[in-house]
Amino acid sequence: VHFLIDQGLFDHAATLLESITSQGEPSPEVRLTWGFLEAKRRNHAHALEILAPIPEDGPLGVRTVSLRLLILQDMGKMDEAEAQAREAVRRFPQEPSLRVILADILEDAQKGDEAEGVLRRGLEQAPDSSQLLYRLGMLLEEHGRKAEAMETMERLIAAHPDHADGLNYVGYTLAEEGRDLERAERLIRSALAQEPNNGYFLDSLAWVLFRQGRFKLAWVEIQRAVAVVDDPIIWEHYGDIAAQLGLKSQARRGYSQALRLQSKNAEAVHAKLRALGGGPR
Repeated sequence: VHFLIDQGLFDHAATLLESITSQGEPSPEVRLTWGFLEAKRRNHAHALEILAPIPEDGPLGVRTVSLRLLILQDMGKMDEAEAQAREAVRRFPQEPSLRVILADILEDAQKGDEAEGVLRRGLEQAPDSSQLLYRLGMLLEEHGRKAEAMETMERLIAAHPDHADGLNYVGYTLAEEGRDLERAERLIRSALAQEPNNGYFLDSLAWVLFRQGRFKLAWVEIQRAVAVVDDPIIWEHYGDIAAQLGLKSQARRGYSQALRLQSKNAEAVHAKLRALGGGPR
């Protein structure tokens, strides 16, 4: 069933689950899988009904509560999700995943300070939690506290040297700041060793190569990145690298795609387009 769900074959998975549940009262494990499937199919109310009998004090309690909270968010029931998430953290104070969900809900509700507090209190109990450190680092980044975000991500990869997203964050940030570029490349390549087709990691590698002045290699990697991810920052990098190589038509393509995707850097991208001048090459 899990394989079918992973492949997006939801109807086939549902047929298989129906045959299992027709044989008697489904086990908590089956209910959890069934609820997850119905959530994927966006049958939210049915998913909540399926999950309801699973005991929260049993071995699947935390996973069940987590799924219920995510379903409530998908349904737009943010007040109910927040109330239930607070209760879940109170009941399971040492469970990092629940704190991360509560922090996400609070952040969406423009309660960033409270979200930060939830994560930091969790880190007092579990200082090396990869989930808490990464979410705190991203929250700080989102609020423009870049130095604190970098410090948190450095702490993350010190405790978890194989944390791919943490490695990429530190490597990309170093590349953006134009410092310690050899280390930046090493960290990004470590992330890519785990997820070789991750478009964001490929973009990071292209960008550190660009910063090192290795423009032809950067061009190879950025083409791989845009083939995987349609992202305005990545397309802007594509334009920058193409422009550096004198590939004006490709540079225009990159900047135009960045604008199509509503780049937050639109004014600067327009300026880069104007600076290209002339006809296509």
